Amino acid sequence: MEDAHKRIGDTPKSKPVIDAMSALEKKIAPVEQELIQVKMKSSEGNLRYPNMLNEQFDSLSHTVDNADNAPTDQQQKVYEGLNAKLQKQVAQWQAIMKEDVPALNQLIQKADIPAINMASVQ
Repeated sequence: MEDAHKRIGDTPKSKPVIDAMSALEKKIAPVEQELIQVKMKSSEGNLRYPNMLNEQFDSLSHTVDNADNAPTDQQQKVYEGLNAKLQKQVAQWQAIMKEDVPALNQLIQKADIPAINMASVQ
């Protein structure tokens, strides 16, 4: 979105689009923050910040894969809890893709802003 903002520029015509892009970023951020640890900037970052869903699933998968037996009841319950959290994020993402992204696309079309700037592609 940052690149799109630079490409669009700050003009009165583009202001509603830029505002909508900022609002969309703010809506997407909580979903992203539940899925991955966005604060981690180094290999030691996982010591400072909590594991998010992707790391929790990875840890569970590693534990289950290395076992000689079927998953335990506790592992199954952990999976069910993680999956419930994931499904909540998937539902939020789908709502954003269904409502907010088409609304942004309409604003872009209404403002007559080109979807792809050919000069930037070359």
